Amino acid sequence: MDPNPSSQVIGSIPGPSSLTTFRNLIKRQVKLSDKSMVALDQFIQLRSTEEHDLFLFAHVLELLDITRKIERVDQWVISPTLSRKITTYSQVFMLSPQLSAYRGLKLPEHLLSGMRESNVAELPPDSDPVKVDLVVSKIGRQTTQAQNVTKSAVKTSLEPGSELENIAELAHKLISGTKIKATVQLYIRLAFIRFVMASYPGLTDDAFWLQVDECLDKNSKQCETQAELDQ
Repeated sequence: MDPNPSSQVIGSIPGPSSLTTFRNLIKRQVKLSDKSMVALDQFIQLRSTEEHDLFLFAHVLELLDITRKIERVDQWVISPTLSRKITTYSQVFMLSPQLSAYRGLKLPEHLLSGMRESNVAELPPDSDPVKVDLVVSKIGRQTTQAQNVTKSAVKTSLEPGSELENIAELAHKLISGTKIKATVQLYIRLAFIRFVMASYPGLTDDAFWLQVDECLDKNSKQCETQAELDQ
């Protein structure tokens, strides 16, 4: 009988060369992400059974955390009241004459911040990123919808004999059913968007709004006073 039983355990652990060979075989036969490949290499570097067990247990806990997040998403939904608020704020936001870009980075996040400043109820806290992502996605869809409605109405206003040819009628069409007020600044912004559409016909939705952003940027650089920028 071996006087040192632990030697049997140590001897049962495959050597570095055999593990490396087996790792290469796994990499050829199993499709893993770069992150998983790194984790596999780290696992192979571990030398004791206890280290392997602890490494595996850590990943089990990671999977449990992911499962809990998924369960929370399945249980939480945006309420009808919050959904209506998001729609309203998206409409107001996208028709704002002060908006500096329509396809800027993180527009939904900026709108969410504005809703927080306005103390809109039922918004999830920043400490719950899963729910926040759901709200941001909802805002993104609603702002895109608001842009599509605006672009469609502007396009209609350019048709010969259109009832929306008058800029005031176009504005009324877009703000109907909302609390948005018809202002001179709104008329100017809609006229500007219509000018861009007439100047660059046939652009897709993304290309069109990117062109609007570019023209807004050029226009803002030509203005010298805040009063001009507000027009």
